[in-house]
Amino acid sequence: MDDYSFLADPKERTDLWDRFKYVRLSQTSFLTFGAEYRIEHEWFRNDNWGESQMDGNGYLLQRFMPHVSGYLGKFARAFVSFKFNEAFGRAGGPRPDIDRDRADVHEAFVDLGLNSTVTARVGRQELVFGGGKLTTNNEGVNVRLSFDAVRISAHHKDWRVDLFASRPVQNLSGVFDNVPNSGQLFWGIYGSAPTVRKILIDTYYFGLDTRQARYVQGAGQETRHSVGTRLHTRRGGGVDMDWEGVFQFGSFGANRIRAWTVATETGYQWEHVRFGPRLGMKADVASGDGNPGDHKLETFNPLFPKGGYFSKMVLAGPYNFYDLHPLLELEVKKGVTAELSWDWFWRQSTRDGVYGIGGRLIREGLKSRARSVGSQGNVGVRWSVDPHLTLSFNVSAFLPGRFLKETGPGKTVLFVNYGVTYRL
Repeated sequence: MDDYSFLADPKERTDLWDRFKYVRLSQTSFLTFGAEYRIEHEWFRNDNWGESQMDGNGYLLQRFMPHVSGYLGKFARAFVSFKFNEAFGRAGGPRPDIDRDRADVHEAFVDLGLNSTVTARVGRQELVFGGGKLTTNNEGVNVRLSFDAVRISAHHKDWRVDLFASRPVQNLSGVFDNVPNSGQLFWGIYGSAPTVRKILIDTYYFGLDTRQARYVQGAGQETRHSVGTRLHTRRGGGVDMDWEGVFQFGSFGANRIRAWTVATETGYQWEHVRFGPRLGMKADVASGDGNPGDHKLETFNPLFPKGGYFSKMVLAGPYNFYDLHPLLELEVKKGVTAELSWDWFWRQSTRDGVYGIGGRLIREGLKSRARSVGSQGNVGVRWSVDPHLTLSFNVSAFLPGRFLKETGPGKTVLFVNYGVTYRL
């Protein structure tokens, strides 16, 4: 959260909206108002490789998220944000959890500073840790995710530790009807620290208890523990990296869990060359279940990943896969960036299926022994017109592989998304 206390000096107010960023209440207290409005148009041809209803004109996604923050002295703050999300004209109706939430409280928490380095946060809040591989606010889709949580944070320079216990909030589509998910409990600890050669290291443990989970193996209660490490550098010219490994264990019904993932991105940016090109390579793998009939579940669970995990196009999720994903990033001009990439996907286990957002099984794995799921090309352009206004354009094509063609409709998917975001 940004601190706008410097705007107490009227000479610092240079932006149109600065008057709303600092509304004085007393000598030590003030309010900050803000909002985000986003509208996007999306169009699919052969959504879900031809399984979903055809929609010739596409649909609109609209998001409005106002917020107010109250700073009460040096070590206390209250924050409330609302969300109004709607989908218009989508064939088959809005997608569950990610397209529509007519009106609800997104966040409502209190920060209490125990001292200058330790803060307790209590209430409804977003939980975003590290690179967002396992825990994010689901920013890629229309409806963002929050948690009812208690969180203790301690930080000093580049060192930080977060300890939390929470329940994810169910995104229901009505008016002020969201409730914590009584069937899930999520807890953990996340730590970040500097190492040598400007490399940062994150280590963490996450626990997730789900009353009713479903995989190819069946359905049952899942208690899953995730232990991970992430090595990463900051970007800014030259070599950069973001490597992460996770091991999972626990129980699924009467069976035990043994799963894992490794996710890497390595890049090099020519900072002083025209367009500042950056070449990168992502290489990821997440385990699948090798034998649905045994007493061991090997399907990796990414917990709460971002909705558009691989691109703005939401198709498959990061379960039972490995991929190679080269990409090129360019700064076409100041404020205008472009990304071009191609991503090849395979099943890690040919006995496990393909899963969608939220772990929903969308193709069973036993109907084909093919490994190739397909490949996807992406082009994205983003223009930050000024500090408030952003325009974006994305186009993708997914070419189905042998597995998709052998297990149901296997048509080429085309996707176009463009939109406008305004923040104040």
